[in-house]
Amino acid sequence: MSWIHVRPRLRHWAIGATAAALAGPANAQSFLEKAAGAVRIVTWNIAANSIFQEGPNHTPDLGRPAQFRRVMRALKPDVVCLQEATRGADAARALMNSVLPLGAGGMWHAHAILGNVLLTRFELTHSGEDVVSWGERRRGHAAGLVDLPAQFAGDLYVICAHFESRSGDDRLRLRNLQADAIVDRIADARTPGGRIDMPAHTSVIVLGDLNVVDSPAPYIERLVAAQLTDLLPRHNARGEDTYTWRVDDGRFPPNALDRILVGGESLRVAKSFVLNTTNMTTEELRSWDLRAVDVMRDPRAGILDHLPVVADLVPSTARRGAARNSSPARDALPLPMAPCSPSCR
Repeated sequence: MSWIHVRPRLRHWAIGATAAALAGPANAQSFLEKAAGAVRIVTWNIAANSIFQEGPNHTPDLGRPAQFRRVMRALKPDVVCLQEATRGADAARALMNSVLPLGAGGMWHAHAILGNVLLTRFELTHSGEDVVSWGERRRGHAAGLVDLPAQFAGDLYVICAHFESRSGDDRLRLRNLQADAIVDRIADARTPGGRIDMPAHTSVIVLGDLNVVDSPAPYIERLVAAQLTDLLPRHNARGEDTYTWRVDDGRFPPNALDRILVGGESLRVAKSFVLNTTNMTTEELRSWDLRAVDVMRDPRAGILDHLPVVADLVPSTARRGAARNSSPARDALPLPMAPCSPSCR
């Protein structure tokens, strides 16, 4: 097998350092190793169903589906949040069952809304979604209660989201509305009554393409105020770069559009990073069966686009609390809705 090690011609942009160093110095040869006993969380905007599409020049080793397969097999995630995967939960579940089969008859679980797909190798004991709209634009997020293994003090409530993009008052208003819906959902889950009551010691994670294009970003401030920590990890757990999106067309600088926010005392972050295969060494790529182009949306055109963001969560010293709550299988929040135009997809 021949190995491709291509560094795309990307102009340099000055990117701010990470907001918090959560895992200490990383070994350059082992940043991809999952932390011992961890649940690995991954979010990735995969761009317009690209991981499902076999292009005209597709081969088993080339093209976006092959890139996705190599990345997933290297990361070995336990919980995945995909955006722009509008083929739905069944297609995403089938893909993950093919890429990362669980064995012993195990199957991936999935829940989806408006192109956001929440996938987990563990059972989803509750699922729900919110949809918000402003004018013809519509956004939503998929939520699910992930039944973590017994060594964890509690379970994990995951909210997989894709916020409205670009600037403008209407777009900012829609981002704010979506953040408010997420905060309301978390508050409801943390208190008795309503749509869901989380079991004791359940942690919360909000992740996805949150399109953080504003500075300051009031919608991120709302989420942080809900007792969540914005991880802002670095590329390959080293260096200074924290951007998660980059397209060098001269219109927008690279930015940390994709985020993972974590809250709860029963889990701690052992490791977090933005995967950038274009900056990995030849030795690293060979060790993990990756290629330098694997995170690129279009290697031939030199387009990077969104990068996968990863966090390893391990149990804290807390002990598992009360028995799991028996919540209904699904729920939905009735928020103003409008027909979805092509611009909102």
